[in-house]
Amino acid sequence: MAIPLDAWFSWGAWSSAMRRARSIAPGLLFFAALTLHPSPAPAIDRFVATTGADAANACSSSISPCATLTHALTQVASGDVIKVARGKYFENLLIDTSGSFSIAGGWSADFAQQDSFTYPTWVDGGGTGDTLTILAGAGETLDVALSSVIIRKGGPDGTGTGIRAETAGDGALALDIVDSQIRENEAAGLAASSDPPGALVVTISDSLVAHNSGPGITIAGVVNQGGVVDLSVSDSTFSFNPAGVSATTAGGTLSFDSVIFENNRQNEICCGAPAGGLRLRSLDSTNVSIDRCTFRRNRKGGAVSLSSSHGLLTATVTNTLMVRNAFGALSAGSYDDGSLDLAIVNSTITRNRQDNYLFGCLGVSHFGSGTTQADVRNSIVYNNRHIDLQNWISTTTLNVDHSDVGVFDGPFNDLGGNVQVNPHVNARGYLDDASPLIDAGTCVGAPTTDFEGDPRPTGAGCDIGADEFVP
Repeated sequence: MAIPLDAWFSWGAWSSAMRRARSIAPGLLFFAALTLHPSPAPAIDRFVATTGADAANACSSSISPCATLTHALTQVASGDVIKVARGKYFENLLIDTSGSFSIAGGWSADFAQQDSFTYPTWVDGGGTGDTLTILAGAGETLDVALSSVIIRKGGPDGTGTGIRAETAGDGALALDIVDSQIRENEAAGLAASSDPPGALVVTISDSLVAHNSGPGITIAGVVNQGGVVDLSVSDSTFSFNPAGVSATTAGGTLSFDSVIFENNRQNEICCGAPAGGLRLRSLDSTNVSIDRCTFRRNRKGGAVSLSSSHGLLTATVTNTLMVRNAFGALSAGSYDDGSLDLAIVNSTITRNRQDNYLFGCLGVSHFGSGTTQADVRNSIVYNNRHIDLQNWISTTTLNVDHSDVGVFDGPFNDLGGNVQVNPHVNARGYLDDASPLIDAGTCVGAPTTDFEGDPRPTGAGCDIGADEFVP
């Protein structure tokens, strides 16, 4: 499961289970350009420590490590693992040549143990540019894995990212980030873009993206020109960014599983529209999956905003909790020649605030020549400020099935089993034993577990909402 923000800073609770690094440091400037070692020798480990030395050093001995990642990247061969000992590395890194290798922080000084909590590793850009740039140019294929590192202090003045991942021409890049933190950068935590006809795949797990001056992640795509970015995030937290994720896609797949978006507080407009937790604008056919996620206390854009201006945007929201967000919980629509197919299944949307009296906390719309269809099944949309569920435009198809909805506005198709009662659900998404929603849902199309992994059904039938009540 994703880790709440306060748990990331509860040192004792995660020292053994998640091995999290918890410290930060200021920076200076270095610049590293990757040149893969031409030797056909088998892959080896390379070693970096603040106590090491770079001169005439291939970084191949744990007893005599290099001093900088800058130098280690000039020695690395495809398949190598760069092991980085605890310390603060004040560098700006560039990786731009084909190959496959890993950078693994969190190692003890003698490289006998890896534990990112005990041996935190920082890469600090010093506010003088992107901290880490990874570029797959035309004809290049690049596979980079980062683990147990803290990437911070890209800058200055809103221009420096923590990680910039890009492809050019037909370049292909795969970036895997595990057990890491991306934080306190002057622009986005991670900026991802793929020029046509390139391909970029980003996978993030067990990580924290927080306190960046720009969105936690930005994705840039170009309509009708290819260049696909696929993003998969699991068991991670986005917090105290202007937006958790702000994406303009030209195709591809975005997947969020057990991710917490909390306290992303955009004071102004980010990336052309209010951002909040997750904002996606689809310029070409895109698939989005949001499963077992939590959106809470996000502002300016609310929890989730989905829009399609070209092609079909297919989005599913399952076992997800949206609570106490400002400016609504979920808005979804299509315009121009875009279409949207949205399914909200066994989710709980409650205690959100929509300051605009004209709009609902869950709102769907349709403008242009495309279509919008939204299906709400086995879900709670109740006790939100002003309108709970709204269909803004009569040409939008809104189906509601076995759900508990408070205040409706606009036309919808009642597929049966719907109620309008106090759900007895708390701010953490749990039903109490007096809830009339216990066993009141349908098991048709319902996920086999709830948002915490409890089996569904547990009682005589499936419950309505993200929680399956367990006595």
